[in-house]
Amino acid sequence: VRASSKTERIAAQARIMGLRKQVIDQMIAILNDPVDHGEEWLNPHTSRNIALAVLGEMRSEEAVPHIVKWLQPQEGQVVIEDRSVRFSPAGNALIKIGKPAVPTLIALIEAEGDEYSQKGFISRILSEIEGVEGAEFVLKKALRSQTKEESKERIESALTRLR
Repeated sequence: VRASSKTERIAAQARIMGLRKQVIDQMIAILNDPVDHGEEWLNPHTSRNIALAVLGEMRSEEAVPHIVKWLQPQEGQVVIEDRSVRFSPAGNALIKIGKPAVPTLIALIEAEGDEYSQKGFISRILSEIEGVEGAEFVLKKALRSQTKEESKERIESALTRLR
């Protein structure tokens, strides 16, 4: 941005940040759209997966709660197995967002039920963000602070899958 004065530069930065917020809000709205029956979960050309990619590229911390629900296919989505896909589009977005996504990922590992049963998958995302040693450290810290036996077992399982 070329501006001749400090005031103009500040105004230009404010406009850019306003545009950034608009884009993020629009991408989150796409994530919250209902699933089209037969929508492919890993197809990089769906509007939802493009939105996930954009949110990851923008390092959108505020989108993390919206992104995590797409770590697994939703009802109505079709899973076409692709062995070349290392992470889902949501996983890739979380990796790009980085450390701000870690507390949410830890909460998913600690969560009850099997909605987020892919503890190993989440552990791999953590290791991409933190490195294997960092992910182990974060998971062990979560384990020490945990009082519920079920949550401890889930974290221990995630640690095992990490190795």
